[in-house]
Amino acid sequence: MNALFVMTTESWVASAIGFCGVLVSIISLFKSHDSSKTADTAKGNANKAIEASAKAQKDSAEALEVSAKAQRDLVKVQQELVNTQREVNEMKLNIYKREEEDRRKAILYGEIKKTGPSSNRLIITNKGRASATNVKITFPENQEETGVYIDSVEQIKSLEPEQSASFRVMLVEGSSREINAIFIWDDDFQAGNEVTKSIQIEH
Repeated sequence: MNALFVMTTESWVASAIGFCGVLVSIISLFKSHDSSKTADTAKGNANKAIEASAKAQKDSAEALEVSAKAQRDLVKVQQELVNTQREVNEMKLNIYKREEEDRRKAILYGEIKKTGPSSNRLIITNKGRASATNVKITFPENQEETGVYIDSVEQIKSLEPEQSASFRVMLVEGSSREINAIFIWDDDFQAGNEVTKSIQIEH
């Protein structure tokens, strides 16, 4: 009986040891499965991190491109402003120069006005802002062809702004309604101004 008990005990121990071995194998299998699952999870997280990093790099590159474009646009706008300001300054300078020239210029204007039933006058007026001196007026057209006879126009020594000088005119039947005159004068802008103008005749 003792021998039987010993054998039974040994069998039980052997069975226990075998069961433990199986249990260890099962635990190892679970651990291996968990390790594999953990590795897959870690790999998935790593891939997500790589994708996130790539997206961040792409977003950063796009942001840099947007910033560079904004900088280029800003430089372009600044250059346009500089060019516009330069143009405005040039316009102001030209306006100032023209005003200075106008201030120093005399402008002679002539017209023949009817002053009575049979009397007419050639009126020469300085419509400029400077005095006209040494004024000479000549008529290149033949008076017989135009039917306009003007008394000898002596040299006008000076015509101040808005000042006029007048000369007697005789018109014949069928005379022209305008004639040409050559004006020569000096002013503060320059000497020897010469302009050909049309003089209207009032009938």
